[in-house]
Amino acid sequence: MKRSLLAIAGIAVLSAGCSLLSPKRPMNVYSRAGAPARTTRVILLPLLDFTGGRPADAKDLELTLRGKWGELYGAKNLVPAAAELAGNGALLELIRTLGNTGAAGPQRQDPQLRALLAPLTAKLGNYNLALAIVSGGKAGFDSGVPVRLHIGCFDTETFAWRWITRTAATKGKVSKWEVDSIGMVSDSFKRIAALEPAAAAAAGDSAAAPGYDQLVAAAAQSAARGSYSAAIGDYQKALELRTDDPEAHMGLADAFMRLDSPLDAEEEYSAAYELISDEDGRGVYLSERIGAALLRQKQYADAKVFFLQAVELAKDRGATGGKDLFNAYHGLAFCLEKDKDLRSAIKNYEKAAQLSDESARTAKILKHIRDLKRKR
Repeated sequence: MKRSLLAIAGIAVLSAGCSLLSPKRPMNVYSRAGAPARTTRVILLPLLDFTGGRPADAKDLELTLRGKWGELYGAKNLVPAAAELAGNGALLELIRTLGNTGAAGPQRQDPQLRALLAPLTAKLGNYNLALAIVSGGKAGFDSGVPVRLHIGCFDTETFAWRWITRTAATKGKVSKWEVDSIGMVSDSFKRIAALEPAAAAAAGDSAAAPGYDQLVAAAAQSAARGSYSAAIGDYQKALELRTDDPEAHMGLADAFMRLDSPLDAEEEYSAAYELISDEDGRGVYLSERIGAALLRQKQYADAKVFFLQAVELAKDRGATGGKDLFNAYHGLAFCLEKDKDLRSAIKNYEKAAQLSDESARTAKILKHIRDLKRKR
Protein backbone atom coordinates (compact mmCIF):
# COMPACT_ATOMS: atom_id res chain seq x y z
CA MET A 1 0.00 0.00 0.00
CA LYS A 2 1.46 3.35 -1.03
CA ARG A 3 1.79 6.06 1.54
CA SER A 4 -0.88 8.71 1.66
CA LEU A 5 0.06 11.70 -0.48
CA LEU A 6 -2.26 13.79 1.65
CA ALA A 7 -0.33 12.78 4.75
CA ILE A 8 3.02 13.62 3.16
CA ALA A 9 1.63 16.98 2.02
CA GLY A 10 0.53 17.60 5.60
CA ILE A 11 4.12 17.15 6.79
CA ALA A 12 5.35 19.75 4.32
CA VAL A 13 2.70 22.27 5.41
CA LEU A 14 3.55 21.78 9.08
CA SER A 15 7.28 22.05 8.46
CA ALA A 16 6.75 25.36 6.70
CA GLY A 17 4.97 26.69 9.78
CA CYS A 18 7.52 25.56 12.37
CA SER A 19 9.11 28.97 12.71
CA LEU A 20 5.83 30.37 14.02
CA LEU A 21 5.69 27.80 16.80
CA SER A 22 9.35 27.47 17.75
CA PRO A 23 11.31 30.69 16.98
CA LYS A 24 14.79 30.38 15.57
CA ARG A 25 17.55 31.00 18.10
CA PRO A 26 19.62 34.11 17.21
CA MET A 27 23.38 33.63 17.08
CA ASN A 28 26.23 36.14 17.26
CA VAL A 29 29.88 35.12 16.92
CA TYR A 30 33.02 37.12 17.71
CA SER A 31 36.39 35.75 16.66
CA ARG A 32 39.69 37.55 17.08
CA ALA A 33 41.69 37.65 13.87
CA GLY A 34 45.13 36.13 14.12
CA ALA A 35 44.45 34.25 17.37
CA PRO A 36 47.15 31.60 17.82
CA ALA A 37 45.99 28.07 17.06
CA ARG A 38 47.07 26.69 20.45
CA THR A 39 44.53 24.02 21.26
CA THR A 40 46.05 21.64 23.78
CA ARG A 41 44.25 21.59 27.12
CA VAL A 42 41.69 24.02 28.53
CA ILE A 43 40.78 25.05 32.06
CA LEU A 44 37.05 24.44 32.37
CA LEU A 45 35.20 26.80 34.68
CA PRO A 46 31.79 25.88 36.12
CA LEU A 47 28.65 27.23 34.45
CA LEU A 48 27.99 30.69 35.93
CA ASP A 49 25.55 33.55 35.60
CA PHE A 50 26.53 37.18 35.01
CA THR A 51 26.77 37.80 38.76
CA GLY A 52 29.46 35.13 39.02
CA GLY A 53 27.10 32.78 40.85
CA ARG A 54 25.81 29.32 40.00
CA PRO A 55 22.51 29.48 38.08
CA ALA A 56 19.46 27.59 39.28
CA ASP A 57 17.87 24.77 37.25
CA ALA A 58 21.03 24.35 35.17
CA LYS A 59 22.35 20.89 36.05
CA ASP A 60 21.38 19.32 32.70
CA LEU A 61 22.61 22.39 30.82
CA GLU A 62 26.01 22.17 32.54
CA LEU A 63 26.30 18.45 31.78
CA THR A 64 25.49 19.12 28.13
CA LEU A 65 28.09 21.88 27.98
CA ARG A 66 30.74 19.68 29.55
CA GLY A 67 30.03 16.99 26.97
CA LYS A 68 30.43 19.49 24.14
CA TRP A 69 33.69 20.87 25.55
CA GLY A 70 34.89 17.26 25.72
CA GLU A 71 33.93 16.67 22.08
CA LEU A 72 35.81 19.81 21.06
CA TYR A 73 39.05 19.37 23.00
CA GLY A 74 38.93 15.76 24.20
CA ALA A 75 37.54 14.80 27.60
CA LYS A 76 40.97 14.12 29.07
CA ASN A 77 42.11 17.60 27.99
CA LEU A 78 39.59 19.37 30.24
CA VAL A 79 41.10 20.65 33.48
CA PRO A 80 38.25 21.52 35.89
CA ALA A 81 38.79 24.73 37.85
CA ALA A 82 37.73 25.02 41.46
CA ALA A 83 34.14 26.13 41.92
CA GLU A 84 35.22 28.76 44.49
CA LEU A 85 36.57 30.86 41.59
CA ALA A 86 32.96 31.91 41.04
CA GLY A 87 33.23 34.52 43.82
CA ASN A 88 36.43 36.12 42.57
CA GLY A 89 35.97 39.79 41.64
CA ALA A 90 38.53 39.69 38.83
CA LEU A 91 36.72 36.76 37.27
CA LEU A 92 33.49 38.74 37.43
CA GLU A 93 35.12 41.50 35.38
CA LEU A 94 36.20 38.92 32.83
CA ILE A 95 32.66 37.51 32.71
CA ARG A 96 31.29 40.97 32.00
CA THR A 97 33.50 41.33 28.93
CA LEU A 98 32.05 38.07 27.66
CA GLY A 99 28.73 39.86 27.25
CA ASN A 100 30.24 42.80 25.41
CA THR A 101 32.37 41.84 22.43
CA GLY A 102 33.32 45.49 21.95
CA ALA A 103 35.19 45.28 25.27
CA ALA A 104 36.74 41.92 24.51
CA GLY A 105 40.18 43.14 23.56
CA PRO A 106 43.42 42.28 25.39
CA GLN A 107 43.09 42.57 29.16
CA ARG A 108 46.80 42.89 29.98
CA GLN A 109 46.32 46.12 31.92
CA ASP A 110 43.98 44.52 34.46
CA PRO A 111 46.17 43.75 37.53
CA GLN A 112 43.31 41.97 39.31
CA LEU A 113 42.87 39.57 36.42
CA ARG A 114 46.60 38.91 36.23
CA ALA A 115 46.59 38.25 39.96
CA LEU A 116 43.77 35.74 39.51
CA LEU A 117 45.24 33.95 36.53
CA ALA A 118 48.85 33.71 37.70
CA PRO A 119 48.21 31.19 40.52
CA LEU A 120 45.49 29.47 38.50
CA THR A 121 47.71 28.77 35.51
CA ALA A 122 50.68 28.00 37.76
CA LYS A 123 48.64 25.28 39.41
CA LEU A 124 46.63 23.95 36.46
CA GLY A 125 48.79 24.90 33.47
CA ASN A 126 48.96 27.91 31.17
CA TYR A 127 45.96 26.85 29.13
CA ASN A 128 42.97 28.65 27.69
CA LEU A 129 39.96 29.31 29.94
CA ALA A 130 36.67 27.77 28.81
CA LEU A 131 33.66 29.70 30.10
CA ALA A 132 29.91 29.48 29.65
CA ILE A 133 27.59 32.10 31.15
CA VAL A 134 23.80 31.86 31.18
CA SER A 135 21.31 34.58 32.05
CA GLY A 136 18.02 33.07 33.14
CA GLY A 137 16.87 29.49 33.45
CA LYS A 138 13.86 27.23 33.25
CA ALA A 139 11.57 29.45 35.36
CA GLY A 140 12.30 32.52 33.27
CA PHE A 141 12.06 30.59 30.01
CA ASP A 142 8.67 29.15 30.97
CA SER A 143 7.41 32.68 31.74
CA GLY A 144 8.47 33.92 28.29
CA VAL A 145 11.70 35.73 29.27
CA PRO A 146 14.58 35.24 26.76
CA VAL A 147 17.40 33.10 28.15
CA ARG A 148 20.86 33.99 26.85
CA LEU A 149 23.90 31.73 26.69
CA HIS A 150 27.39 33.16 26.13
CA ILE A 151 30.34 30.84 25.57
CA GLY A 152 33.94 31.94 25.25
CA CYS A 153 37.55 30.82 25.18
CA PHE A 154 40.04 33.17 26.87
CA ASP A 155 43.72 32.93 25.94
CA THR A 156 45.84 33.21 29.09
CA GLU A 157 48.99 33.97 27.09
CA THR A 158 47.67 36.96 25.15
CA PHE A 159 45.06 37.95 27.78
CA ALA A 160 42.35 38.22 25.16
CA TRP A 161 39.29 36.30 24.05
CA ARG A 162 39.96 33.88 21.22
CA TRP A 163 36.27 33.70 20.38
CA ILE A 164 32.83 34.33 21.89
CA THR A 165 29.41 33.02 20.85
CA ARG A 166 26.12 34.45 22.04
CA THR A 167 22.72 32.88 21.51
CA ALA A 168 19.28 33.09 23.08
CA ALA A 169 16.09 31.06 23.36
CA THR A 170 12.55 32.31 23.91
CA LYS A 171 9.62 30.05 24.65
CA GLY A 172 7.35 29.45 21.66
CA LYS A 173 3.91 27.85 21.62
CA VAL A 174 5.30 24.31 21.82
CA SER A 175 8.84 25.00 23.11
CA LYS A 176 10.32 23.12 26.04
CA TRP A 177 13.23 24.26 28.25
CA GLU A 178 14.83 20.82 28.28
CA VAL A 179 14.90 20.86 24.46
CA ASP A 180 15.68 24.52 23.74
CA SER A 181 18.52 24.68 26.28
CA ILE A 182 20.19 21.72 24.55
CA GLY A 183 19.53 23.48 21.23
CA MET A 184 21.35 26.62 22.38
CA VAL A 185 24.41 24.56 23.27
CA SER A 186 24.26 22.55 20.04
CA ASP A 187 23.87 25.68 17.87
CA SER A 188 26.79 27.34 19.65
CA PHE A 189 29.21 24.45 19.33
CA LYS A 190 28.43 23.96 15.66
CA ARG A 191 29.81 27.47 15.13
CA ILE A 192 32.62 26.97 17.65
CA ALA A 193 33.82 23.82 15.85
CA ALA A 194 34.41 25.96 12.74
CA LEU A 195 36.50 28.38 14.85
CA GLU A 196 38.52 25.59 16.45
CA PRO A 197 39.11 22.94 13.76
CA ALA A 198 42.50 22.08 15.22
CA ALA A 199 40.91 21.47 18.61
CA ALA A 200 38.37 19.07 17.15
CA ALA A 201 41.18 17.20 15.38
CA ALA A 202 43.20 17.07 18.60
CA ALA A 203 40.18 15.69 20.46
CA GLY A 204 39.83 12.99 17.84
CA ASP A 205 43.51 12.09 18.19
CA SER A 206 43.52 12.10 22.00
CA ALA A 207 40.66 9.64 22.48
CA ALA A 208 38.45 7.65 20.21
CA ALA A 209 35.10 9.40 19.90
CA PRO A 210 32.10 7.20 20.61
CA GLY A 211 30.78 5.57 17.47
CA TYR A 212 27.25 5.49 16.15
CA ASP A 213 26.29 2.21 17.83
CA GLN A 214 27.74 3.35 21.16
CA LEU A 215 25.81 6.61 21.03
CA VAL A 216 22.52 4.89 20.18
CA ALA A 217 23.05 2.35 22.96
CA ALA A 218 23.84 5.12 25.45
CA ALA A 219 20.77 7.07 24.35
CA ALA A 220 18.53 4.02 24.77
CA GLN A 221 19.95 3.42 28.27
CA SER A 222 19.36 7.05 29.23
CA ALA A 223 15.78 6.87 27.98
CA ALA A 224 15.20 3.67 29.96
CA ARG A 225 16.36 5.50 33.10
CA GLY A 226 14.07 8.42 32.35
CA SER A 227 16.99 10.74 31.47
CA TYR A 228 15.38 12.01 28.29
CA SER A 229 17.54 15.14 27.93
CA ALA A 230 20.66 12.95 27.90
CA ALA A 231 18.98 10.59 25.44
CA ILE A 232 18.21 13.46 23.09
CA GLY A 233 21.84 14.61 23.18
CA ASP A 234 23.20 11.17 22.32
CA TYR A 235 20.62 10.50 19.61
CA GLN A 236 21.45 13.84 18.00
CA LYS A 237 25.18 13.05 18.09
CA ALA A 238 24.46 9.66 16.53
CA LEU A 239 22.40 11.23 13.76
CA GLU A 240 25.26 13.58 12.96
CA LEU A 241 27.22 10.43 12.08
CA ARG A 242 24.38 8.63 10.29
CA THR A 243 21.11 10.12 9.14
CA ASP A 244 19.63 7.05 7.46
CA ASP A 245 18.62 4.92 10.46
CA PRO A 246 14.90 5.20 11.24
CA GLU A 247 15.41 3.65 14.69
CA ALA A 248 17.55 6.58 15.86
CA HIS A 249 14.99 9.08 14.55
CA MET A 250 12.25 7.11 16.33
CA GLY A 251 14.19 7.00 19.59
CA LEU A 252 14.85 10.74 19.39
CA ALA A 253 11.18 11.40 18.64
CA ASP A 254 10.07 9.25 21.59
CA ALA A 255 12.37 11.25 23.89
CA PHE A 256 10.97 14.52 22.56
CA MET A 257 7.44 13.26 23.25
CA ARG A 258 8.43 12.35 26.80
CA LEU A 259 9.65 15.93 27.29
CA ASP A 260 6.40 17.26 25.80
CA SER A 261 8.02 18.71 22.69
CA PRO A 262 5.59 17.43 20.04
CA LEU A 263 6.76 19.62 17.16
CA ASP A 264 10.30 18.23 17.38
CA ALA A 265 8.86 14.73 17.82
CA GLU A 266 6.66 15.07 14.75
CA GLU A 267 9.65 16.09 12.64
CA GLU A 268 11.70 13.08 13.80
CA TYR A 269 8.83 10.59 13.38
CA SER A 270 8.32 12.00 9.89
CA ALA A 271 12.02 11.61 9.11
CA ALA A 272 11.86 7.98 10.23
CA TYR A 273 8.74 7.39 8.15
CA GLU A 274 10.45 8.62 5.01
CA LEU A 275 13.30 6.13 5.58
CA ILE A 276 11.20 2.96 5.74
CA SER A 277 9.76 0.97 2.86
CA ASP A 278 6.05 0.80 2.08
CA GLU A 279 5.99 -2.80 3.36
CA ASP A 280 7.72 -2.02 6.66
CA GLY A 281 5.54 -2.93 9.65
CA ARG A 282 6.75 0.15 11.52
CA GLY A 283 4.59 2.27 9.24
CA VAL A 284 1.56 1.71 11.49
CA TYR A 285 3.44 2.83 14.59
CA LEU A 286 4.99 5.86 12.87
CA SER A 287 1.72 7.00 11.31
CA GLU A 288 0.01 6.77 14.70
CA ARG A 289 2.88 8.59 16.44
CA ILE A 290 2.88 11.43 13.89
CA GLY A 291 -0.84 11.71 14.51
CA ALA A 292 -0.27 11.77 18.28
CA ALA A 293 2.38 14.51 17.96
CA LEU A 294 0.03 16.58 15.80
CA LEU A 295 -2.78 15.96 18.27
CA ARG A 296 -0.69 17.44 21.08
CA GLN A 297 -0.21 20.50 18.91
CA LYS A 298 -4.02 20.68 18.51
CA GLN A 299 -3.64 20.16 14.76
CA TYR A 300 -6.73 17.95 14.72
CA ALA A 301 -7.40 17.88 10.96
CA ASP A 302 -3.83 16.84 10.16
CA ALA A 303 -3.72 14.38 13.04
CA LYS A 304 -6.88 12.70 11.73
CA VAL A 305 -5.16 12.06 8.39
CA PHE A 306 -2.35 10.13 10.06
CA PHE A 307 -4.60 8.18 12.41
CA LEU A 308 -6.65 7.10 9.39
CA GLN A 309 -3.45 6.16 7.60
CA ALA A 310 -2.36 4.02 10.57
CA VAL A 311 -5.71 2.20 10.51
CA GLU A 312 -5.49 1.57 6.78
CA LEU A 313 -1.90 0.35 7.01
CA ALA A 314 -2.89 -2.03 9.82
CA LYS A 315 -5.75 -3.41 7.72
CA ASP A 316 -3.43 -3.82 4.77
CA ARG A 317 -1.09 -5.90 6.93
CA GLY A 318 -3.88 -7.97 8.41
CA ALA A 319 -3.38 -6.54 11.92
CA THR A 320 -6.42 -6.94 14.17
CA GLY A 321 -5.08 -5.71 17.50
CA GLY A 322 -2.20 -4.21 19.38
CA LYS A 323 -1.35 -0.93 21.08
CA ASP A 324 -0.66 0.94 17.84
CA LEU A 325 -4.06 0.11 16.37
CA PHE A 326 -5.79 0.94 19.66
CA ASN A 327 -4.04 4.32 19.77
CA ALA A 328 -4.93 5.00 16.14
CA TYR A 329 -8.64 4.33 16.67
CA HIS A 330 -8.71 6.28 19.91
CA GLY A 331 -6.86 9.25 18.40
CA LEU A 332 -9.09 9.18 15.33
CA ALA A 333 -12.20 9.13 17.54
CA PHE A 334 -10.94 12.11 19.51
CA CYS A 335 -10.30 14.13 16.32
CA LEU A 336 -13.77 13.26 14.99
CA GLU A 337 -15.26 14.35 18.29
CA LYS A 338 -13.46 17.68 17.92
CA ASP A 339 -15.01 17.93 14.45
CA LYS A 340 -18.46 17.45 16.07
CA ASP A 341 -18.90 14.24 14.06
CA LEU A 342 -20.19 12.35 17.10
CA ARG A 343 -21.59 9.39 15.17
CA SER A 344 -18.21 8.58 13.63
CA ALA A 345 -16.42 9.38 16.88
CA ILE A 346 -18.58 6.87 18.78
CA LYS A 347 -17.95 4.21 16.15
CA ASN A 348 -14.17 4.59 16.50
CA TYR A 349 -14.27 4.81 20.30
CA GLU A 350 -16.15 1.48 20.24
CA LYS A 351 -13.39 -0.06 18.11
CA ALA A 352 -10.78 1.29 20.51
CA ALA A 353 -12.68 -0.16 23.48
CA GLN A 354 -12.69 -3.58 21.80
CA LEU A 355 -8.90 -3.39 21.44
CA SER A 356 -8.17 -2.13 24.96
CA ASP A 357 -6.34 -4.57 27.20
CA GLU A 358 -6.91 -2.62 30.42
CA SER A 359 -10.27 -2.93 32.17
CA ALA A 360 -10.10 0.53 33.76
CA ARG A 361 -9.31 2.16 30.43
CA THR A 362 -12.08 0.20 28.70
CA ALA A 363 -14.59 1.29 31.34
CA LYS A 364 -13.54 4.92 30.90
CA ILE A 365 -13.99 4.74 27.10
CA LEU A 366 -17.41 3.07 27.42
CA LYS A 367 -18.56 5.77 29.85
CA HIS A 368 -17.39 8.44 27.39
CA ILE A 369 -19.33 6.69 24.61
CA ARG A 370 -22.51 6.77 26.74
CA ASP A 371 -21.97 10.48 27.40
CA LEU A 372 -21.56 11.17 23.68
CA LYS A 373 -24.70 9.22 22.83
CA ARG A 374 -26.70 11.39 25.22
CA LYS A 375 -25.39 14.50 23.44
CA ARG A 376 -26.51 13.34 20.00
